[in-house]
Amino acid sequence: MKKITAFLLSIVAIFALVACGSSVKASISLVNTTSETIIIDVKVTDKGNALVSGSLVAKAFLDGSQKSEQKTYDEVEDKDNTYRFKVGGLTYDTTYVVKIYGTVGDEQVEFDSKSFTTKAEGATKDDSISVSTPEEFLDIQDSPSSYFVLKNDIDFEGRTIKAEDFFGTSSSSSAFKGNLDGGGFSIKNLNLTSSSKPQYLGLFGYVNGDSSREEETIKDLVIDNVNILNTTYYGTVHAGILAGRVSNTSTISNVKVINSRIQLKTEGNSQTSSNIGGAIGHLEGKAQDVVTSNVDVNVHHVGLNSINIGGAIGYVYHSSNPKVLERISSDGNINFNGYITSTQAKATIINIGGAIGNFNIHKQAMEIGSNVDINVNDFKYISRETEITDNYKRINDSIRVGGLIGEVSSNYQISKGFYSGSIYVNSSDDFGRIEEVIVSGLIARANDTIDVSNLSRIGTGKTITVNTQSTNQPMILVSDVDAFAGDAKIISSDESKVYGASNYKVNGIAQAPSTITPGDGIAVLNSEFLTEVSANKNVYINHALAYSHKVAFEVRVSDVKSEYNLANIEVAVYDGNTKVQGVKLDQFTGSFSGLSIDKEYTIRVLNGTDIVDELKINTLSVGISYANETRGFSKLGFDITLADANTLVKENTLEASIYQNGVFVKSSKATDNKTINYDALTAGTNYNVIVTATVNEVEKVALDSFEISTQDLVSVNLAAPVTIGATKITFKPSLVENAETKINYQTLKAAIYQNNTLIEAKEFTNNTATPQEVSFDGLSINTVYRLVLRATVDGVADVIIGVVGDGSYQTLGITASINEGSINIQNAATANTVDLTFTVGLVDPSGDATGVKVELWYNGKIGKTPVDYVDDTTVIEFTNLKSKAVVTIRITAVINGVTVVIGEQAVSLSIK
Repeated sequence: MKKITAFLLSIVAIFALVACGSSVKASISLVNTTSETIIIDVKVTDKGNALVSGSLVAKAFLDGSQKSEQKTYDEVEDKDNTYRFKVGGLTYDTTYVVKIYGTVGDEQVEFDSKSFTTKAEGATKDDSISVSTPEEFLDIQDSPSSYFVLKNDIDFEGRTIKAEDFFGTSSSSSAFKGNLDGGGFSIKNLNLTSSSKPQYLGLFGYVNGDSSREEETIKDLVIDNVNILNTTYYGTVHAGILAGRVSNTSTISNVKVINSRIQLKTEGNSQTSSNIGGAIGHLEGKAQDVVTSNVDVNVHHVGLNSINIGGAIGYVYHSSNPKVLERISSDGNINFNGYITSTQAKATIINIGGAIGNFNIHKQAMEIGSNVDINVNDFKYISRETEITDNYKRINDSIRVGGLIGEVSSNYQISKGFYSGSIYVNSSDDFGRIEEVIVSGLIARANDTIDVSNLSRIGTGKTITVNTQSTNQPMILVSDVDAFAGDAKIISSDESKVYGASNYKVNGIAQAPSTITPGDGIAVLNSEFLTEVSANKNVYINHALAYSHKVAFEVRVSDVKSEYNLANIEVAVYDGNTKVQGVKLDQFTGSFSGLSIDKEYTIRVLNGTDIVDELKINTLSVGISYANETRGFSKLGFDITLADANTLVKENTLEASIYQNGVFVKSSKATDNKTINYDALTAGTNYNVIVTATVNEVEKVALDSFEISTQDLVSVNLAAPVTIGATKITFKPSLVENAETKINYQTLKAAIYQNNTLIEAKEFTNNTATPQEVSFDGLSINTVYRLVLRATVDGVADVIIGVVGDGSYQTLGITASINEGSINIQNAATANTVDLTFTVGLVDPSGDATGVKVELWYNGKIGKTPVDYVDDTTVIEFTNLKSKAVVTIRITAVINGVTVVIGEQAVSLSIK
């Protein structure tokens, strides 16, 4: 009976255990996957509290075997009885089975399992593929849709590759569709050529970004000495150093192209158009902060194909992007020549712009600038027919050359632009059937009404010159400001003006006539405007900008009249008729600070008491001030305080952008709506800061601008002269630290370089502003070395904080050594003295050493009278020396009038 009872109790216990296990449930829901991890949430239902605390685990299996397991958080229930697990150390783009286990009673129970696939490497921004070598950069084409990030400069060291072997392509199917974060690093020293002539030619032939991604397609990249060379195209080509074409789903941001060149020949006899730009050939997407500097675009064009050429962008087109161009600037040269050939009656249009060749189907372009010199040298018409007939003459062939933009195709707004280069257009032959030659200091042609604001042609000595031998009298339109042909109009109110410098020539005439004689073939458009600005006013206000407490101005001086002595000219700001501030016109730009917000002021140009020009301007109704400024060698920061009684500033829109020499560097959003911080800046550099915000629903309103400089690095002085030997250099520096530059002296070390190669680095034993002496020995004779100091500064490790002296030191071209085999320590035990006898070996191929002496030193003093060295057979003797001592044998010589140590050796005189 007892056995039966025990059996029944066991059955009951088993059923109880099974009942408890079945009452515990745990289900998996995915949180996220990366290339190496799977993160899941596990929701547990356990009404009877049967699950053993701490027993819940997640395990990942691959091909039936356990791969990895890792619990990321303490097993603490949240409100929903949910636990989070992170299984890491996985392989990317691989499917795993994740299983959840827990202990109920004494049994481990599997509650749930699901399959998950890790993402491919580079599938997300957080899993960006690192690019550190040229080979890794070229491998980008193997994963064209991934995220990439440069980790350092990519130096191709002058290699030449075929563009079609990378992203040079004839279709969008093989385009770059991913994202590249340049990290501010450079791709440099690369030449691009082509044999298959892809339609899209550039470092990235076709950029076709993913519009669903928030990140810019290509950003924060410098392209240095990347050249497109010696390629001839038949038909259409879109070419730019960065990209041949950028699609409407792509965004290019903060890209600089420097020290680069395009050399192309284009040929064809169709109505297609080629587009060539210093940075981008054909742009459909967004672009901001795109800069070209010292970039030459050289094009030889033959045939009937139309062509658009820009110092920065060749052709801009996109119908659904209202604000696609911001802060585009170009510097360098455009050189264009060739000829139009006639085989059929089709028009050829040549658009050339210092910044943009053809600006088509857009809404706004803001802050566009160009310093490009444009040379159209000997471009003409040549017929392939035996006879030029009327059917092949004057069928609207056109050349449009604009310092800023060649052609604008519709009703758009262009604001805040300048051109400061020269234009030269020449034809040594008849222009032939060319219908129209338009040359302008700003915008050559507009096909509709165009609204411009604050456009200027500036630059002392910059000229516009047109030379032609034309006999069929095409329409030649020349203006230093605008030369819009046809029915195009310019909107130019008091708040929206363009200005020029009145410095141009046509066929050798220094100033084109304001009255056109029929048959001259020369027209100057907008002559009344030129007369108003340039002929009647020698000094005038070009434009002014209002901030909250400040107004900035620019004054121009015309070359037409000289009725004023500029030394007497003053620029002043008035509150009504009360003068608030004034400055002499010693420079043509300036500002007045400390003004009241939301108030009308008048800026006046004064010649004594006479008002030469004036402009009314209103300060903004939002006040701004600064506090807690911090300046380091690589960091800047400050707090901003707003006076905004009417709450016009939209929250979390406060932003400060910094520029260096007019070139955008970076921007920073204000944290906690007031604090601005920048890092990774250049030491000892002056930056201009522009503070903006959304005010009364208007984006990026400039509230204020000011200058701020990073700290210089420490200066390095020498506490004692650098000691130079044949194989040894010794120095003892002292540092003068700027007050706000934080040097960690515990990291201070000296480094010696040869031909920019680090030879050796040594830490100082006492880490202070005046560290102990440091010596580098075992160097090569007659060799130039460079000495520098390094330390951690402002938290940035291994920064070069100074170069010692003039930086370069050459070791001596001679050496001297002691022939140890001839050293004879003679034991005089009774007198406790030693006699030292030896010879010296001198290597002096140039014969620089004179007055060579051998000295014996003991305890920092010469212990015996120096002995003259005659030759290598000279026996040197020092007698009656005290034993149990260490002495130094030192050889000196006079070189260029200076006594230097050319060799030494320590010798122990202890008698064994």
